[in-house]
Amino acid sequence: MNQDHDPAPHTPPAHASSENAPDARPVASRRIGIALALVAAVFLVAFLIGTLPRLSNARALAAVARSDSVASVEVQRIVRAPKTTNIALPGTLEPLHQAAIYARTSGYVKQWSADIGRTVHAGEILAVIETPDLDQQLLQSRATLEQARSGLELAKVEQQRWAAMVKDSVVTVDEYDQKTQAAQAAVAAVAAAQADVARLAALQSFEHVTAPFDGIVTGRNVDVGAFVQAGGGTGTSMPSNGSAAPSSLFQMVQTDTVRVYITVPQSDATAIEAGQVADVRVQEFPNQVFTGRVVRTARAVDPQSRTLLTEVQIVNPRRLLLPGMYAEIRFVLNRLNPPLIVPATALLPTTDGVHVIQVGADGRVQHRKLRIVRDYGDYMEADGGISEGESVVLNPGDDLPDGTTVRAIERVVPHDTGTGRTVQAKRS
Repeated sequence: MNQDHDPAPHTPPAHASSENAPDARPVASRRIGIALALVAAVFLVAFLIGTLPRLSNARALAAVARSDSVASVEVQRIVRAPKTTNIALPGTLEPLHQAAIYARTSGYVKQWSADIGRTVHAGEILAVIETPDLDQQLLQSRATLEQARSGLELAKVEQQRWAAMVKDSVVTVDEYDQKTQAAQAAVAAVAAAQADVARLAALQSFEHVTAPFDGIVTGRNVDVGAFVQAGGGTGTSMPSNGSAAPSSLFQMVQTDTVRVYITVPQSDATAIEAGQVADVRVQEFPNQVFTGRVVRTARAVDPQSRTLLTEVQIVNPRRLLLPGMYAEIRFVLNRLNPPLIVPATALLPTTDGVHVIQVGADGRVQHRKLRIVRDYGDYMEADGGISEGESVVLNPGDDLPDGTTVRAIERVVPHDTGTGRTVQAKRS
């Protein structure tokens, strides 16, 4: 075997292998860098996952702490009332005319013809009174008149005779003057007798008690045979209506037109004038509105009640409205300076008056003394103490002194209806 001559395996030189092989250090460095970056990312993610919730919880706890330290209150913004408003005032219906009818002459009731509820006309006889004494007095007075007339005739004749005799100097002038004075006295006696006859005749005419106007009899206190006195009532009265005066024979009212007297508050007194129309409502006719009209006012405010007395008349042709009914009179008024609307729930009564708590733009509260014009129950009208657009605390308490910082939640409620949607918003 020629082993010595076989070529030996080719082994490259060491320096050639080192020159051609790739460098291993940069690869290892990159791998180490990537590994470190991955580790750092894992740590960062873990840090974020563990830290962010804690920060969020810390912020939430801080917000809760702040919210617990600042009280939340519900507020409502002050608005001005509309220029046109309705005002409803109570009143009692009264007849346009009413009269208590008395006897003008004394005597006994012969008959009566009108009871309660009877519609009568002016001049209609209500009762007849027998006056025998008056009749005899009238006869005597007429006889006295005839005597006075006869005496007058005789005095005139004697005066004429004595006038002729005084010319012939048969009698003296003094005697003639006496006859002249006697004639003049006879004239006066006739006049006096005529006046007495006329007086007694007028009294006799009052034997017939008549209605003074067209209307309804609402009371009768007389019966047949009862003795009545002049200017008074009956000796044995029988009242048929508790509202009638006991000394009157009859009570009458006129109801084709009724009227009502109302007292208008001073704040609206200048808006009421003659000729103004008003709606009249009564409980007995809930679906019917009667039209009234202002006929006159007192044109002066009562210093005690600060109200204006006003008369409203309502035409009542069907006589549905009865005197004595309670009525509500409603006006539509135009106001030049409308007041401010303040909810009743915002009022805070104190010994110093009625206050409201106003919340400023910085969230601080301030007590304001209110000047109330009118009370509508669920809201008030005020003309001072607060300004339009300011916010007041609803349902205030004594735990909000001036300067307290609050968080306001605004409530919007239309003042004309008293109800409406509620909008809550955090005050900035």
